[in-house]
Amino acid sequence: KQKRQDSRIVLRLKKVAIGAGLFIVAALSLGAVDANPCEVMKEAPYEMVEEIYIVQKGDTLWTIGEEFMEKNTYGSRYLLEFIEGIKQNNEELQKSNGQVNPGQRLRITYWVAK
Repeated sequence: KQKRQDSRIVLRLKKVAIGAGLFIVAALSLGAVDANPCEVMKEAPYEMVEEIYIVQKGDTLWTIGEEFMEKNTYGSRYLLEFIEGIKQNNEELQKSNGQVNPGQRLRITYWVAK
């Protein structure tokens, strides 16, 4: 009985995966979804800036995010989203659950108008 239930679950998952794949193919072919968003950004009047920030005593990932998010001029962003971007750029922050230490070097990227 358990094997039968497992096989039904696997079959449902396959159907969902196939349906999602077909939806994505249809959206791409109809132009509803841009196949390469990086190409769009290259054409836009914005450019990505990368800075190295050295953590100071008393800094938190939150305060660093607030400071650099103000520099981002490509639309509005949520602070938590921006902080998550900083974590993605810095593997050591993923391992330390976002804990920063004085002297630590962080790679921070954001978009600005050209």
